[in-house]
Amino acid sequence: MALLLPQNWEITHDIAQNAHLIENISATTSLDAEFFTPGFWHAHGQIVHTAHGRGTTYFVQQQEEVWVLREYLRGGLIARFIQRHFYFTSLTATRVYQEIALLLKLQQDGVNVPTPVGGYVQKQGLWYTNKILLAAIPGAREIHALCRTDQLTETICQRIGREIAKMHNAGVFHHDLNIQNILIDAQEQIWLIDFDKCFAAKQLTQAQCQSNIARLHRSIEKKRKQHTHYVFTAAHWQALLDAYADTLLVAS
Repeated sequence: MALLLPQNWEITHDIAQNAHLIENISATTSLDAEFFTPGFWHAHGQIVHTAHGRGTTYFVQQQEEVWVLREYLRGGLIARFIQRHFYFTSLTATRVYQEIALLLKLQQDGVNVPTPVGGYVQKQGLWYTNKILLAAIPGAREIHALCRTDQLTETICQRIGREIAKMHNAGVFHHDLNIQNILIDAQEQIWLIDFDKCFAAKQLTQAQCQSNIARLHRSIEKKRKQHTHYVFTAAHWQALLDAYADTLLVAS
């Protein structure tokens, strides 16, 4: 299902740079292309944290908020040859446009996901690079961290199950639903993150829903093998499944 940005979002074209800036025109801060370069934030001493995975994610201080700056990078074997560049077909098909549109849809449907701040697409011949800015979730931690410190409870697992079901009820399939893409904030609200390459359908099939759940379970088992102390018990998992089933609308 093709998703488009709402009317309060605007795309401006910088002809000289052959680039497109995607932003919410009703936001209090107007974006600039410099905001999508780590060097800008470093020069102003506003990088407060970095996270390393597939590339570096930058957490930057912008007035009273913390924003998250991430570049889209390829994974797998092809990344050895082409890491940052993607074949351009249309602006609405770019990774950043699709993720922003999907996050806005999920928020409209009541799912706890990060708020998109903006995106930047730069064309280079037949290819493009792109970056996204998101509002950081205050006080959020990975559920993965709770499993390593004996802080996970069945109540938290129930909330995880409900949030995943809400995402599926919204017709959204998560491309990489793993234990590190689920966060909990100081109020113990659950948040789902990293919606790159995810997609929306009018209604997910039962097989698609179960594929997400199975992917999550595999990630938990993988972490359990990697760490000598990792507490995600059968009772925790069952609490998650029960809450998920109670919240999920019937899938076809």
